[in-house]
Amino acid sequence: MTKLNIFQVNGVWQLRRPQVEDEGDDKEDQLPEQHLQGAQPQPAIPSQTEMLTQIWVGMQDMKESMMNVNIHFDRLDERMEQTDQRMDRMEDTLNQIHCH
Repeated sequence: MTKLNIFQVNGVWQLRRPQVEDEGDDKEDQLPEQHLQGAQPQPAIPSQTEMLTQIWVGMQDMKESMMNVNIHFDRLDERMEQTDQRMDRMEDTLNQIHCH
């Protein structure tokens, strides 16, 4: 991930801006050193396969959620159709009452 300038600092992935040669040695842009007192060791950067697997699992979860949303909307559409049919029957009944 160093080619993309992405690093994990304290468990958070961060995009580090590229160094410009005339900027000098900015301490605030540098990553904390591991030997500092109280610093936690950085977890290993996941391999491309692991990251792709995580992305794929996330996409599958989203697909399942979307299927659930579709099922919910199908049920709502069915209920709306039933309500529409009831309203048509009520309107027919009212028309019959007024005609007599």
